[in-house]
Amino acid sequence: LDDDAYELYQFDGNAKTAEMNSSASITSFTLGADNSSASLNDVAYEYDGEAKEPTALVKVDLDGNDTKETTLVAGTDYTIEYANNVNVGVATATISGLGNYAGSLPALEFTIGAASVSNVSVTAPAQAYTGSALTPILTVTGTVNGNQMTFTTDDYVVAEHEDFVNAGDYTVTISAKGGSYYNIPSTNGTFTIEPRGFNNGNLSAPNSIIEGHILSPNE
Repeated sequence: LDDDAYELYQFDGNAKTAEMNSSASITSFTLGADNSSASLNDVAYEYDGEAKEPTALVKVDLDGNDTKETTLVAGTDYTIEYANNVNVGVATATISGLGNYAGSLPALEFTIGAASVSNVSVTAPAQAYTGSALTPILTVTGTVNGNQMTFTTDDYVVAEHEDFVNAGDYTVTISAKGGSYYNIPSTNGTFTIEPRGFNNGNLSAPNSIIEGHILSPNE
């Protein structure tokens, strides 16, 4: 057949009829920034360990004059490929044509933020006075999505504080650590250093002074 016997058409939603003694071919409509638009139904999520897959609204301008706008159907006219859509950070959704549509649109971004934490509790067992600075052993718990959790030092930081040396009650403040999957609000806890005294007639402190005489614990 001569080349003149063929005519190429771009799909625009209408049937194309070839002239007598000609063959017709309908090409796919290529998605592009100049003829298509896309948006996600949700662009902000909280981390819960599950993959996030927002749906999309995709429209195309078939005739280039904004007079024949068509809304595409997911799974029939396009697919969505997701990336980095589980952990905290920026995820993407890429839309690619399917069936009568070809090409891909620029990736759409959405975010996954740290999970909210409520009912936070900060506790630490009391320790006995030693004369040296002590480090509290913290237990930090809270509720995430209705579930009780115990957090690690990967999830929180302890605010700067004075040295915990002398007997008494101290305030310990923790807050969310940068990059953590959990948004722990700033919360206070109490750490107690207990005084050391006599034990079975012996002093339990490292050194004590009685009437000007320094005694060791064994005196």
